[in-house]
Amino acid sequence: MGKKVVVLGLGTFGQFLCRSLKAAASEVIAVDSRHENVEAMKEVVDRAMLGDTTDVGVLRRADVADSDAVVVAIGENTEGSIVTTLNLQELGIDHIYARAVSAVHRKILEKLGITRIINPESQSADRLAGELAGGGLESLAVLEDSYQFVAIDPPEGMQGKSLQELDLRRRFRVNVVGIRRMEYTTDEDGHDLARTRFVLPEASSVIGGNDRLLLIGTEVDIATLTQEGV
Repeated sequence: MGKKVVVLGLGTFGQFLCRSLKAAASEVIAVDSRHENVEAMKEVVDRAMLGDTTDVGVLRRADVADSDAVVVAIGENTEGSIVTTLNLQELGIDHIYARAVSAVHRKILEKLGITRIINPESQSADRLAGELAGGGLESLAVLEDSYQFVAIDPPEGMQGKSLQELDLRRRFRVNVVGIRRMEYTTDEDGHDLARTRFVLPEASSVIGGNDRLLLIGTEVDIATLTQEGV
């Protein structure tokens, strides 16, 4: 199971996000003030709630305090989005993602200290779902025939093993096409430095805990790999 995410607002973007999150095996709680939107998602998410997210009590009942992330996906009601965001901050929630539908809306969210501001496209929902669902999965591109180009943090079971040992292509039908490797050094004054280096993978390449793997595979195969953890 991935992370627990609360999605507030079930318009087009919110519904895209919920479906993408469930595809990544996340626990999802969804809230909207419109009955038809809640009905549309009740068979998709783990819990679909009818309620006004500008009400702090509704947010408490949605277990925002016990979640790994809360997404304010409200679009057309800018005031509702802002009040909901303020309510979350009042409850001490710091893992807030908020959708901005205009430059003014974005500026207000920035003034509130929200740094995770997202755009209302389905592709953004897919990428956000990967980030929220755990495993550090980031969708970089959607390719043909349901294939994806993604970046993931290597599961613990991969670390310290070579690509030849892991044999990911045969076992999971996933290809490692690159490695972003974080390296730590010190300068002449003794200050710590960190830099990312791209590594073209070979069979003998050993996966480290600070690596980021660039993979190509189908959504199903990549999900199997991240869930099984090798």
